[in-house]
Amino acid sequence: MEGVTETNTKNEANYTEILGQGAFGIVLKSTDTFGNPVAVKYVFPDRHSPDADKLDREFTLMKDLEGHPNIVQIINLAERQYCADINGIFKKLPATEENSREKAKLEEKLDNFRSSIRLVMELCGETLRTWLDNELADDRKVGEDITVTHISTEIHTQVHHPVMPGIRNIIIGMTRRKPEKRIEKMDLDFSRWDDIVQQGIDANGCRAIWNTISNSGAEYVVENSEGLKLAMDNISKGGIIYMKAGVYVGEFVLRGNEVTISGVRVGLTIIKCLEKDGTFIRRTGVAFMMHVGGFGCGLKVIGSRNTVTNIEFHGGDKNVDIIGDANVFENLTLSSAFGVGGIWIQGSNNTISEVELRNIRTGICLLPNSDHNKISNVTGTNIQEGVRIHGSFNRLSNINLRIDCELGYALKGVYLSTGSNNTINGVECSGYRRQQDHWGVVINSPNTTVENCRCGPLLVDEGGNNATIVNVHCGELFQVHNTVKENINLTNCTTTLREKFTVTIVKDEMTVTKPHNDPTKEPETYQVYLHTAAEGY
Repeated sequence: MEGVTETNTKNEANYTEILGQGAFGIVLKSTDTFGNPVAVKYVFPDRHSPDADKLDREFTLMKDLEGHPNIVQIINLAERQYCADINGIFKKLPATEENSREKAKLEEKLDNFRSSIRLVMELCGETLRTWLDNELADDRKVGEDITVTHISTEIHTQVHHPVMPGIRNIIIGMTRRKPEKRIEKMDLDFSRWDDIVQQGIDANGCRAIWNTISNSGAEYVVENSEGLKLAMDNISKGGIIYMKAGVYVGEFVLRGNEVTISGVRVGLTIIKCLEKDGTFIRRTGVAFMMHVGGFGCGLKVIGSRNTVTNIEFHGGDKNVDIIGDANVFENLTLSSAFGVGGIWIQGSNNTISEVELRNIRTGICLLPNSDHNKISNVTGTNIQEGVRIHGSFNRLSNINLRIDCELGYALKGVYLSTGSNNTINGVECSGYRRQQDHWGVVINSPNTTVENCRCGPLLVDEGGNNATIVNVHCGELFQVHNTVKENINLTNCTTTLREKFTVTIVKDEMTVTKPHNDPTKEPETYQVYLHTAAEGY
């Protein structure tokens, strides 16, 4: 670092204790060349961060206050490769093949970081929190001997400098900004040390710290497509990617587990996948593709327990492609996916929530063997196929789909294509008309339960054996395919042309039971016509 001469660090590797860790690095207790106790802090900026220059400037300014009894003294500030310090920190570890592999792994991980900044400071003997608890009652000590004559005019004016020095930026600047603004000054840097255990650094302690550093996640704040791709390429388990407001153009791929990707807000943070080749037609304001020729996917997630939130997706063959388990996707808008659709999921125990669908072919699709997923709080307008299910034991709730214009082609609100034992609760499909070839719900998988819905026309198709339908308003038509061979049970269901009724279908007969108001009387039963596949299907 310019203007800073590195002192002899021979004994600074004699670390004896972890003093603290947090969002900016790790602080260790050590001794200087004279045997005096010191605190050594490591900070990890990325290649493009100006933090090193800020700390250099801060160091130079603080040296002017050297010797003041109430100011912690900065002894040395140096910038160098982090792995060089690892040699000192872990020199007690045996030179085994396994340790060599761990070290190589760490060096590879930190290759994306320009260097580390090592700050050596006077050790005060206690933490700031302990000191405040013990000393703050006598508030005169806070300002003792701190006068303008002791602080240079240059330092005083730097408080309001547009580019704050590093230490002051942390201590003063972060406290003055609103919480939502604090992350805006962050850059691609290490910020996860929460799992480091407070313990002395013996051989076992060194190893625990080494493992934690090697596998700790990073936090990235990105503002353009290049930065987002870089972050996804380098993010590790437990990491977080904050996306600033803007349009991120391209096809982005995340391979990893337990990673969070968060935008600012839907409509402000947008991932846009441009067309490469293809032919479109447009009908009544709804765009869809006749021929696919090289479309991509806005975001592909390969892994488990990841979270994606507060992002709008636009364009591509698919907006989002998920391959993995226990992922969470929430507060999203999916729009103008002109190929197969919005979110396609291959995996189990995923959660999709708070999603708006706009002008896409298939909004959400669960692929075969995708089980125990939860889809909730979905809205969509003029969607060719709102939700399609191929897996089993999935739960759908609070799905609200609407048709507000004449589209001229077949539509399905919720389509249970294959799988079994799926549950639908609280689906509302408005504007769906049979004469325009619309179905609100189509059941083609066995052991399906539909409850508490106003779903429009409902079809129990040929694979929909053992369906249970309770408290459902079926719009213009409730229809059962004539090949259904197993029981269909309906309770308190209505259409626009009938009173409330209960239906039991066994093989080719459907018996409608109309209950009396008097519970002591037997309900009336009568046969009704069972539609064939050719009639209205």
